Amino acid sequence: MTSPAAARAGPLCTLTIATHELAPLQLFFEEGHGLQFEGPLRIATATRRARAALWNISEDLGYEEYRFTRAGVRDAARIRVLVLDGNSEPWRGSWEPGVFGPYTIGFPNTVQQQLDTQLRALGFGARNPLERTLFQHQDGRSWEILESLATAPEFVAAVGIARGADQPPISPVNSMGLGGPAYSMCVVPDTDKMCVFMRDAFGYETRNRRRQRSAGRLGAMNTPDGTEFEIAQCYPPFGAHGFLIFLQFTNMEVVQPPHPPCLPATGLVMYSLPVDDIQAVLLRARTAGATEISWPVAMADPAYGNTLQATLTAPCGIVFELVQDTLA
Repeated sequence: MTSPAAARAGPLCTLTIATHELAPLQLFFEEGHGLQFEGPLRIATATRRARAALWNISEDLGYEEYRFTRAGVRDAARIRVLVLDGNSEPWRGSWEPGVFGPYTIGFPNTVQQQLDTQLRALGFGARNPLERTLFQHQDGRSWEILESLATAPEFVAAVGIARGADQPPISPVNSMGLGGPAYSMCVVPDTDKMCVFMRDAFGYETRNRRRQRSAGRLGAMNTPDGTEFEIAQCYPPFGAHGFLIFLQFTNMEVVQPPHPPCLPATGLVMYSLPVDDIQAVLLRARTAGATEISWPVAMADPAYGNTLQATLTAPCGIVFELVQDTLA
């Protein structure tokens, strides 16, 4: 019998970005954020065939795979970049935050001023100048938050965030004070639905949920003045990072993206989660409302090794890839 713990998913381990141009992403993540670059990775023909079914793409769609990892931070997620052949269009197509779907990659650090300056010097903009806000914790403590949303290629907003003096970063950092990828934020029409799905499908826990007013056009997200939203942070069981944030605007018009946020469109198209029992998690996810479920396929993955993998679409159109290590 499968234990409840085995039917849970672990922390976010991979974020997949599809693109037609590698160089801008390499400049942004390797030079700008100090991530280690690898690739192209060798992909067996059988793996490409299996992925075509899992990712709902044509077997004729050619691509090269690259990855970015954070040296010195063991539990940081990795970024998988698929450089596609063909003429795919971006699923997002706009920097406005009021578009449903995956929007940001979070990079906690202790050197946000330096990181922000460096990214701008490399030619990358941001939604706004570096924002400084006073964060009020529910236990009465308060501290300064430094934050900016850098405009990475493929309409991915890279959140650089640091806490003020004497406050530790929200996830581990390396000796240079750089951390992440540690989380991602999605804009959704219903935070309730996504929190329930993450709990029932993956065993994730909602630990921080609040309603607030944005800083408007002067804030990090550059939303209209007076914008209000609800935010919910869903964490993996017993985990402190590798989490997902769901944001629902409550008084601003939001729209469906021009294309579904999944392959073969370009942009941030998929989240990967590790599991110990892929069949059990898929059954939970189906009961919780997942659609477009691909049942497990064995493959030799260039990043994970020998695995069972499956994909599913969560409510709000967010695609998850589940990965079970068959040698563990």
